[in-house]
Amino acid sequence: RQYHSAFFFLHEYGMYWATTEMDKDLAWSRYLTYGSPQLSRFTYKKYYGLSVRCIKD
Repeated sequence: RQYHSAFFFLHEYGMYWATTEMDKDLAWSRYLTYGSPQLSRFTYKKYYGLSVRCIKD
């Protein structure tokens, strides 16, 4: 979700925050593209509403 509440890339990508920050404004994310076996990495501004996946140790 973008900062102005609009959703983007519906039915195209699954985007999740990674635990690594790049700097005070950016953080790494991982995303899956529909129909592709690849897992990709990209940075986004922290005010974007990406999904969070919790994993129990």
